[in-house]
Amino acid sequence: MSSLQSSSGSCSSGSSASGGSDWTSSLYFTANAKTPGIYPAKISDEELMDYFKKVEGTEDQIIRVWIFKQNLSAWLPKVFGAWHEFTVVESTNYFWSFEKDSKGICVQRAKTRVHVKDWYRGVERTGSVTPEGRDPQKGREGDTVNDIIWWIYKENYLKRGYHATKSNCHYFASLIFEAIARQKGRRL
Repeated sequence: MSSLQSSSGSCSSGSSASGGSDWTSSLYFTANAKTPGIYPAKISDEELMDYFKKVEGTEDQIIRVWIFKQNLSAWLPKVFGAWHEFTVVESTNYFWSFEKDSKGICVQRAKTRVHVKDWYRGVERTGSVTPEGRDPQKGREGDTVNDIIWWIYKENYLKRGYHATKSNCHYFASLIFEAIARQKGRRL
């Protein structure tokens, strides 16, 4: 798929219980999470770095990072890992969410935190969205959104499939959070 071209591919706003048989080895980017009905651009591993060189805001400095968790349904409590988890990053001019589900890695961008935290591709997320439990962390001086994209690429996260217990949204959100916060020996 050519640069900045949209696809009807999608990431769901929650992880399925599958072992990742739907994994596409792609990153799905939504330029404005607030816009309803928008389809994300589907970007392959090979296109990743060139694609994001053209995306506004990727040179922004990372200011802060959070992890949020979302009920998978309005009635199911957040117990036994039955929730979707994702990372929200505040940069100089935008807010970004980084998420993993059974199809791929999803990135969305918006001007306000509420639009990446409480909305997914223009639709309000199902169930409540609450902080995961760790305190928000500041970004490190000089780290940019492009550094996150580069980290996803160099660590081969698009080629690492989804697994319900070993390589899921919880794991991915923690890895990004820890790399930005430089915790547990991780760094962008």
